[in-house]
Amino acid sequence: MNGNEERLLRAAIQDLAGDPHQPPNLVSIVISRGRRIRRRRRVAATAAALVAVAAIAAPYVWLRPVERSPAPVAAAPSTGTDPEPAVTATPTVDPTVPPVAENWQDGPLRLPGGWLLAGLSPRVIPAAWAYDRVAGRYVELGRQYKRVWVAPQGSMVAVQRSLTAPEIGVLDHATRQLRWTVLDGQVHDAQWSPDGTRLLINFVSPKPPYPQFGILDTRNNSLRQYPLRTFPVTCADPCRFSWLPNGREIAVPLLDRGQSPAAQDTADRRSPTPPSPGLQIYTADDGTPSRTLPVPGTVRGPGAWSPDGRLVVVQAKASAQLVEVATGTVVRKLPSADVTWVRDDRLLYLANYPDDCAAVLIDPEGTEIQRLPLPKPFFRAEIVVAPN
Repeated sequence: MNGNEERLLRAAIQDLAGDPHQPPNLVSIVISRGRRIRRRRRVAATAAALVAVAAIAAPYVWLRPVERSPAPVAAAPSTGTDPEPAVTATPTVDPTVPPVAENWQDGPLRLPGGWLLAGLSPRVIPAAWAYDRVAGRYVELGRQYKRVWVAPQGSMVAVQRSLTAPEIGVLDHATRQLRWTVLDGQVHDAQWSPDGTRLLINFVSPKPPYPQFGILDTRNNSLRQYPLRTFPVTCADPCRFSWLPNGREIAVPLLDRGQSPAAQDTADRRSPTPPSPGLQIYTADDGTPSRTLPVPGTVRGPGAWSPDGRLVVVQAKASAQLVEVATGTVVRKLPSADVTWVRDDRLLYLANYPDDCAAVLIDPEGTEIQRLPLPKPFFRAEIVVAPN
């Protein structure tokens, strides 16, 4: 008999000892009574234990948060190396700088990439503006001027009173003098040489109507006009002449045989082998053709050429393209052909839309780096940029 059973037996005997009528089979009764006492104590102990467990567990049942499905864990790459990051078009630096202040005319308006706004030709704005490097502020040129071309350096500004006027004026901020030059035809565009001393003028002679270019040298106010030879060169439509970055040569796009059926027929009649699409290069000093480059498209200006001369941005049919100069290979499409290389790996262009007027800085891959929101009056305006 173990200690527990002995205690139960004693408890049963003591209970029966107080009974004056003790039965003859006392031992059997004692054993039976002891079993009942043991069962009662076990039931009581079990009930107490259940109550204690319920009291402890209840708060965790009612107060615990609703379990959420665990987030899926990405499997580690089987190669043991980190996966390459996804290529996105998100800017790598601060994507947006504060918008231009309303009093932007008081000082130089700096654009992404470090260049500044040099000129503003009106479309919606009431007047033309030009940056005066002598005074260090913008000067309103008046409502009578429809277009302005500010030299990339120096104090010269070219102006035009109408979009097809046969004359062009040059204002010198240093002397406040304005001189007008008359050409033999309607002026369509003008472009300053990189050193800001000579003005390349695109115009069309009236009889016969054929594109020409002129060089106005502001150092001695001399003008030289060069008619484009009709054979064997046929320029594309439009025939836009532009400076090369060296300031000694001029480029014009040659005819693309698939661009204009009428022009193609004319070229076929004049030559058994019409010129292939590309750029015809002329010497600025005498206007003679010197060489060709296999670059199909129109170059907007000297800023479209990369600083090392290896790449150029052109407008080719329906898209702007980055082209390899040596081979004419199209590297990729870009958002705009009106770009300026502000350094080896950055290009600046103007996003000119009603809901998105901004100066945008991109890299040669076309990825946006930074943008400067411009005021609504800048929408549809022609903007000239220049080094700071």
